[in-house]
Amino acid sequence: MGVNDVSRQPAGDLKANHINLMGDLTSSAWREDALARAAEMSTLLLWLEKESELENTGPLVMAVQAHLKAAEESAHEDRKWVTRTMSGAVIERTLANLHAAYINLLRLAPLDYLQSNVPNLLVQAREQLRSDDPRLKQLEILAKEANRRKLEHPERNAIVAVIQGAGEQWRRAQMRVRSFRNVIVFTAVMIMLLAVIVGIIGFFHYNAIPLCFQPQQQLVVCPTAQAAVAGNQPAGQQPSPAAVDAAVRQATSPWDVALVEFVGLLGATVAATVALRRSRGTTDPYSLPAALAMLKVFTGALTAFLGLELVRAEFIPGLSALDSSAQIIAWAVVLGYAQQLFTRAIDQQAQNLLSEAQEPTAPPPPAPEEMPSQLQPTAPLSGSANSAFESGQGEMASESGRLIGGQREPSARSH
Repeated sequence: MGVNDVSRQPAGDLKANHINLMGDLTSSAWREDALARAAEMSTLLLWLEKESELENTGPLVMAVQAHLKAAEESAHEDRKWVTRTMSGAVIERTLANLHAAYINLLRLAPLDYLQSNVPNLLVQAREQLRSDDPRLKQLEILAKEANRRKLEHPERNAIVAVIQGAGEQWRRAQMRVRSFRNVIVFTAVMIMLLAVIVGIIGFFHYNAIPLCFQPQQQLVVCPTAQAAVAGNQPAGQQPSPAAVDAAVRQATSPWDVALVEFVGLLGATVAATVALRRSRGTTDPYSLPAALAMLKVFTGALTAFLGLELVRAEFIPGLSALDSSAQIIAWAVVLGYAQQLFTRAIDQQAQNLLSEAQEPTAPPPPAPEEMPSQLQPTAPLSGSANSAFESGQGEMASESGRLIGGQREPSARSH
């Protein structure tokens, strides 16, 4: 059942209709969150449609219904989920329509309802807009005014414009996260394919890229075996290259390269696990931390192989021939872990993007005089109740200074 049908049902059928709106259990947490928000907004629409102070509410009501229906359909969309998730079409369609419905609900809401939600709207704006943004400064001024008097209709438009701009900033940040995630996934897949190709070449042509060392004149060691160099050379005389090559061919195994890459992969996995201690939970639906972990793991397989080749070529100063198979495996672990040197900058960039894309949670605590009243009514008032509300506005504004961040602070009268 669509949102259009739900909004026309009697209040007695609301519970059953919302169950149908959300439908069966979906495959992702962000889908469930979107459906729950759509159901909540459809409930709010039923009330606001009757309580709105606007003369012509039809266009706004139809717009909210259309956006919620589009969000509901895209949240239930499961076809071609791989391509649409990579492109972000499903997520962007869902979130954009939910935000558009929310903006239209603010336009439809009575002024008293909007005024009572100014603290929450200020939280959202502070999370997404810079402190020097003129839109945020305007909203802070209106928040102070909301403590002293009732807001006017032109001021409603200013508040809605600020929240609309904050939502657009958040969606742009989400788009940057998605784009960066796609680059990470593409790079990780390419590195994985290269690691697989190297492993296949090492299996079928293991003598072409041996990972063997000659710690002694008469000994050659490889990751899985070792062999003696044939011939009795006098002391101090190097064995012939042909004898060394014969010993390398004898000691090499088709599994040498695969073993080194696997051990390097283990080292990179440890590095990715250690990196989690600096990671924060995120609400983004694009799983950027998982993509980063995949990149680290596959990069570790390649850095282990390439690092041992550099050691074998005596390219790294201070590293001589490794003495045993155990040392080769140990260095493969270290070189796999060392991929962190290359991916550290990527981690930092990812954290910056995720910080920008976080949904509004809690802003920096404002000064008491800047805190809008949290004791405003959440439903429109009329008649004598409205007069009582206006007469008690000053006292309510002074009382609101006691409520900061949800905790009661001593009032000025106590000093």
